[in-house]
Amino acid sequence: MQLKSVKVDSMQTQTPSFNELLIKLAEVNDRFVFKRIYEHFAPRVKQYLIGLGCLPEIAEELMQEALMRVYQRAHQFDASKAQASTWIFRIARNLMIDNLRKDKITPMQEEYSASEIELEYEHQPMLDGKKIQQLMQSLPHDQTQVVHLTYFLGLSHSQIAQKLSMPIGTVKSNLRLAVKHLRSALEVEL
Repeated sequence: MQLKSVKVDSMQTQTPSFNELLIKLAEVNDRFVFKRIYEHFAPRVKQYLIGLGCLPEIAEELMQEALMRVYQRAHQFDASKAQASTWIFRIARNLMIDNLRKDKITPMQEEYSASEIELEYEHQPMLDGKKIQQLMQSLPHDQTQVVHLTYFLGLSHSQIAQKLSMPIGTVKSNLRLAVKHLRSALEVEL
């Protein structure tokens, strides 16, 4: 028995990129293509949302909604403007922002009166100004500037970005990292 030499096309042996998978999903609406995208991105999107400060349960819901939008809106993906991962993570981030806005607009639950909330805060230890100043000095310079401009001067992210000649994404990242550091340092102290 003689074996024939079979030439395999290199395109057939390569795994398609997620850009290609999204384009294919848009063209044929194939559930198996979506399954490959979902299996890859679901845990990553959830972890990303948790890293942005979402509770795990909320991150799970937002991840599900984000990937459902990917399935429904794959035709809107433009590989010339962004990578598949960037597009998917942006959808998740926008959903998180919408969720935060919705929560801020929602009125406080009536079961808590203002006096009950004040009582809750009365039992919280007061923070010493010197302690806050020490914690602020422990931050990297860029983070200290962003915290100061945000919380002490009340500037918006775009105003800070302009003032510091820094991309707005960097302003937000610095603020998120600083708040995370300060929060964990304060929890240890209290």
